Amino acid sequence: MDYRKKLVTKEELLDIHHKGYRNRYSTSRVTNIQVLEMFELDQPPTIYLNQENSKIENEYVMAHCMGHIEFVQNNSILKGLRKPRLTYDMLFPYIQFDQFDLFLATMRTLGSTTQSLDSRFIAPVDYFLSNKKNWFLDWQKWLLKLIKEEVQYFNAIKQTKLMNEGWATFMQAKALQKMNLTLREKLEVAQLEAQLHYKPEEGLNDYSLGQALWNEVPKEERMRVVKEFDDVGFIEKYYTEAVHQAEKITVAANRKVTDDYREVKRELILYFKHQSPIFYVDQEVTDETGYVTLRYQNSPYQIEANQINKIKGALEQILKLPIYIKPLYAQRVSN
Repeated sequence: MDYRKKLVTKEELLDIHHKGYRNRYSTSRVTNIQVLEMFELDQPPTIYLNQENSKIENEYVMAHCMGHIEFVQNNSILKGLRKPRLTYDMLFPYIQFDQFDLFLATMRTLGSTTQSLDSRFIAPVDYFLSNKKNWFLDWQKWLLKLIKEEVQYFNAIKQTKLMNEGWATFMQAKALQKMNLTLREKLEVAQLEAQLHYKPEEGLNDYSLGQALWNEVPKEERMRVVKEFDDVGFIEKYYTEAVHQAEKITVAANRKVTDDYREVKRELILYFKHQSPIFYVDQEVTDETGYVTLRYQNSPYQIEANQINKIKGALEQILKLPIYIKPLYAQRVSN
């Protein structure tokens, strides 16, 4: 397996983890969390290790990362994926421009929509804004191209995150069984395992759930699943009642909390389909009225009003045009 390995400081590792890849220009602040390693997709991929890790910690995370490498070299969505060019070094000459951070943050948010629903509802950055050459300055048009590259990179990772982390954890467990560990090292590994599989009160543990799902895949089917599936298809096929009982997942939806297997599976599929705010341009209304009209994905999960207003205000400030934002789906009104 071809890969690069680099030892970095705790602060450098935290910075890479926050940004998503090394030297990425970020408009937000780093949050202080514990990070043992960072796996960066590229050709070849790079493994960043905390130079303060103990010997067994680095052996533990290297076993995990070997699973990542095998997965990304075979999965059809991730295979051949390269790190984006949108780095601090490349952007440095343009950072002093007025509204630079606002433009970058706004277009990154809109760029999370990369596929059009149909000819009416289209992805803002991929199709609509990129074709409005007269709306933007030269540096903005150039930046839109780089944002599109970066969005495609992160969307590919997002589509397979559960499978990827689950496979790495699944293969890591097999590798650890073959290691000739001392009693002290076994205790250290047990502590690391407890941290890895810790289940928060809110949210999912991708490592634990992903590994449980891979345990359901027959051995002779595993490489085919690695190559052909994404997270949604993975859950649809392998989130069995056995996994449900083992993971004890409950969901809060429609003002009720449930642990019913079918309801939980349905909500998990919806969650992995709609993980972040998605905006479309309503081309039909925009063409008819002459005013840019966006539609936001308001089902199955609601977007907070302040997020919508923030995007609207930022776009109006950038484009110097009135922007209209409406829900994608009509809300039902009960009498």
